[in-house]
Parts: sequence; C-alpha cells; structure tokens
Amino acid sequence: MPIVFYKCKYCMQQYKKREEAALCEKKHLKPTKVKAHKYAFGQYPSTIEVTFPDESKQIYVHEDELWQNGYKRRRNGKRKR
Repeated sequence: MPIVFYKCKYCMQQYKKREEAALCEKKHLKPTKVKAHKYAFGQYPSTIEVTFPDESKQIYVHEDELWQNGYKRRRNGKRKR
C-alpha cells in the first residue's frame, strides 16, 4: 500500500494528514496588492512592493538588479555583498 502525503500548496511541506496541510495553507499570508516599485530593465519591474492583509509591506528585488548593484553569488547559491 503506498504512503500518502498531503502538501501545502504554498511551501510544499508534506504532511500525513490532509487537515495539517490545509492548516499550513491557511497560515500563509496572501498578497492583497502588488505595485511596481522600480523599473530598471526593459518593460518589467525590477522591484515590486507587496502589501499583505495585515497591512505589512515587503519589497522584492529581481536578482538581476542585485547583481548590478554589487551582490555576488556565494558557492551555496546565496548572494553576498
């Protein structure tokens, strides 16, 4: 008999029970607004500002802009300045 796992559709964490996966999915904040913050390359924004239901805001930067601003890739895949 195969072992069945249920996955959170946002973080891909696996659970043995469907209810646990559903609870994990409910914990993730879903964006309420996405706004282009900066255009540095072509027609797509290189930086966006995302607003969440709790009114918190996060700015996300495309990796090409980080590269242009002096960040280097480490051996483990992470970037450093």
